[in-house]
Amino acid sequence: SSNVCPNGTACVNKQLGYECQDCSLYSCYHHGTCIDSPTSGPKCICPKDWTGDHCEQRDFCRFDPCGPLQLCKNTEHAYICDYHPCLSSPCHNNGTCVEIRSDIRCDCPRGWMGELCQVRDYCASSPCDHNGTCVNLADGFKCTCQPDWLGRTCSIFDYCYSKPCLNDGVCANRPDTYQCLCHQQWMGKSCELRNYCSEMPCENRGICTNTNSTYNCLCSNEWISQNCSVYNYCFNNPCTNGATCINMQSDFNCTCPLGYTGRHCEIAIDYCASSPCQNNGTCVNSPYGYFCTCAAGYVGHNCERDLDECKIDMCPARSTCFNYEGGYTCIWTAQRARMKRGLLKNKDNALLKVTIPSIKNKESSEKFLSLLQNMFDLKVCSRKSTIIPVLYDVNHTSGKIDFLFKALCENEDVSKLDFEKTLRSYDLMIT
Repeated sequence: SSNVCPNGTACVNKQLGYECQDCSLYSCYHHGTCIDSPTSGPKCICPKDWTGDHCEQRDFCRFDPCGPLQLCKNTEHAYICDYHPCLSSPCHNNGTCVEIRSDIRCDCPRGWMGELCQVRDYCASSPCDHNGTCVNLADGFKCTCQPDWLGRTCSIFDYCYSKPCLNDGVCANRPDTYQCLCHQQWMGKSCELRNYCSEMPCENRGICTNTNSTYNCLCSNEWISQNCSVYNYCFNNPCTNGATCINMQSDFNCTCPLGYTGRHCEIAIDYCASSPCQNNGTCVNSPYGYFCTCAAGYVGHNCERDLDECKIDMCPARSTCFNYEGGYTCIWTAQRARMKRGLLKNKDNALLKVTIPSIKNKESSEKFLSLLQNMFDLKVCSRKSTIIPVLYDVNHTSGKIDFLFKALCENEDVSKLDFEKTLRSYDLMIT
């Protein structure tokens, strides 16, 4: 605030206001000298042996009559000595000494403790986290942590507090997790899995891996079996042509596919070596054996049976099929309109009929020719195609055949003709 007192005077606060003072109004006794101060007001400079604001008090304490830790206090006619233990500055590290009767108390600054503030208070900064209790030590502090926490300042979560490691595993805390140090027979994050590989069951450098309830050995190519203890004679694929290799105790065995034989199945089997195909059939080897390509007129695995072509309706319309060994013939049925001229007739002027057995083989055809020669004396021309009887009717129920005959030329005896050749060459064609 602005100075309310005139120049040369000092404003001094009083209980009910202020007072402007200067040396003209201020008394200094015993030859004391007054000095004006614009800030603190007038002040007396006292001569020796006197003291007080106005040099009014005899200074009996001038020569320090009191002993150590005592303060000399002037009275009106003498002095008294007051005991002050704080005079020795007993509080260390800027501690504040407080006198309590004849004793003291040190108020220590932050970071210090003890009766005289001589002990470092390491716990002052509350270094223990998560409600840990701090204990000062001679050269530091110690935190007593709550459950689930550990570390120097209780800042690490104790994952091992719940004892997660089974089967006597040793738990070790890791950042954000835990690690179990398992005994040799156990494995897994919590030592919960049996380590079946602990006894090294895999031989011959096999690699052991644990499974759910046992172990598995990954063997090299030369070894097989659960423990890699059996030598694998099949590892270099000795069997050829798709054969299956079977490992034996001290060797291998090849199971050959169809069509191959030999120790390594390297030999192709010649199923045709024994000439199994009959009746001029052609043998062809195959992976599963052989098959026969039969000559015309024969069937069967080995061409052993005559093919009855008549059962598969080989002949055209208006003809009848006759089967024989290795072939068949078709006999045409003459229409009645063609039998009007030149036909043989008996004495009753009726068409001549003859009954013969079916032509099935060479013997049947010979018997047929014999019947013709014995029953008729026909004159036929060997240079013409129409040389054999005309089929009139076939009774399929009785198996009998009725023929009609005609002669086309003279001077040729039927017995001199090669009827078998004629029958086959002309397929028994009838006109």
